[in-house]
Amino acid sequence: MTKTETNKLDKLWSKEIHERDIYCQVCGDSKNLNSHHIVGRRNRTLRWDLDNGILLCAGCHTFRTKSAHQNPRWFQEWFASEFPNRDAHLKKYENKILKRTFNEVLEGIC
Repeated sequence: MTKTETNKLDKLWSKEIHERDIYCQVCGDSKNLNSHHIVGRRNRTLRWDLDNGILLCAGCHTFRTKSAHQNPRWFQEWFASEFPNRDAHLKKYENKILKRTFNEVLEGIC
């Protein structure tokens, strides 16, 4: 997959996460929102999976003591308790490698 295709998919994925979640899923804030990957972007199998995304405000994403990046263990536990079906789906695929084309990924996002 080319860098241009990857960037296009990243932007589309983020847009879909924003449209689905609307506000921070941890605290309910609606300002300074970021799309966060539950399983890191390096995992190409889950990178553009909508179950692998959640909308967080800047504080819950990065800056607070209890944030996805400052305290990843807390965040993983919180996510598993709040979204058990999505967490189970991610655990099922996080160690699998699925080779997909740009169009296959695009179809999964839309």
